[in-house]
Parts: sequence; structure tokens; C-alpha cells
Amino acid sequence: MRPISGKLKGVEQSAVAAYQRGLSLIDVGKMFGVNGRAIWGLLVRLGIPRRSTTGRQIGYCKRGHDMALLENQYLSPVGKRHCLACRNIRNRDPRTIEQKKRGNLQRNYGITLEEKEAKRLAQNNKCMICGDEFVKSPNVDHDHDTGIIRDLLCGPCNAGCGQFFHDPARLEAAATYCRRWKEIIDALSKGLAR
Repeated sequence: MRPISGKLKGVEQSAVAAYQRGLSLIDVGKMFGVNGRAIWGLLVRLGIPRRSTTGRQIGYCKRGHDMALLENQYLSPVGKRHCLACRNIRNRDPRTIEQKKRGNLQRNYGITLEEKEAKRLAQNNKCMICGDEFVKSPNVDHDHDTGIIRDLLCGPCNAGCGQFFHDPARLEAAATYCRRWKEIIDALSKGLAR
């Protein structure tokens, strides 16, 4: 167990008493000039269970995982308490993954998962730049100004286009540069091989 230090040293019992009287972690933190997470850490170090938002002591989640363990606690953005193990199980659920994919495609590109898959089939499951077959889910290449969907690209090709700001002149200059150095390296390696 780590020792209590910092601004809370010497006032631990006062902070715990304020919390047990019903003040929130944030309010107790404000009283002692720290944030709510520091008060939470103090409660954990002292072995005092944290209250739920309804005032009950937090015991176990619906699957029976112990919520008093610090490594098993997760506070969602809306303030609901979830078991971290259960949250990880839910996030690995194929239905949740597909729902997130659908939402991201609709929000970011205005297309459905079916439209993306149709485009993938039309491209024979290959990147439009390098021609490699997709191993992972392809990236949707689009014009950032107009939002027009162009084609599906593999991760490296999509990242490369983005790094060159989708500027054909920059891409052609990079290709010329790579060709020139390939010729130099090939000539040097032939000379060294003799």
C-alpha cells in the first residue's frame, strides 16, 4: 500500500468523513484543493468502498465481478459505473464491433457498410494504388473538401496519399526521387558485387 502524501497528508480522516457524510468526490476534492480522482485514490488506499451514484455501496456487477477492486472499476463518461471486465467483453462482441463500424462509416463518409462491401467487390478486394489484396479492412479514400468517396485503399497507400496532401505533383516528384535513388543504389550494388 502506497503512503498518503501531498495535500491530503494529515487530513485523510477529515476527507473521508466529508465523503461519508454524503459529499461527492469532486466536492470533497474542492474542499482540500485536489481533484476527485485523488480522493478516490485515498479511499482505495484506506480500503473504504466508494458509494454508487444512488448512495448504495458498490459490491458486484451483474456478472459477479468485485467492484471494490481498483483495477476492475470503470467510470463511463455519463457517470454510470461498469465493471471493466464486462466492458471489455462487450467491446469484443461482434455485434458491437459491427455497430461501431456502421456508425463510423455513416458519420465520416455518409455510406453504409453494404456500399463499402460492394465497392470492395468491384475492386476485386484489391487496393486501387498498389494492387495488393486487402488483408485488413480497407480504408475509404475520399476528398476532404467535397466529401466525394474515391476508392478503397490499403492502409499504407492511404497514409502515403494523406502525407502528400493528395497532391499529384508532390506524388510525381516523390516517384521521380525514388526512381533516381533506386538507379543509383542498383548501380552501386552492381559495382560492389564485382
